Amino acid sequence: MSGFTDQGALTVIAPIDPQHRETLEKRLADKTFNPLASLPGFHFGRLLILHETQQLVYSVNHDGTEE
Repeated sequence: MSGFTDQGALTVIAPIDPQHRETLEKRLADKTFNPLASLPGFHFGRLLILHETQQLVYSVNHDGTEE
């Protein structure tokens, strides 16, 4: 269908450096911290910590292709 913008989804899971975990947890708990909102074409995103595996999950839906 023409007239629609291509949309993509991206999920990245990365290990958390133990030296930065506490700072990261504080940032993510701060309701005013919203680094994803400034991304162009951003629709929905989430940053979260998987505590059992000490990993950070970044998931976002955006306009455009994977580039």
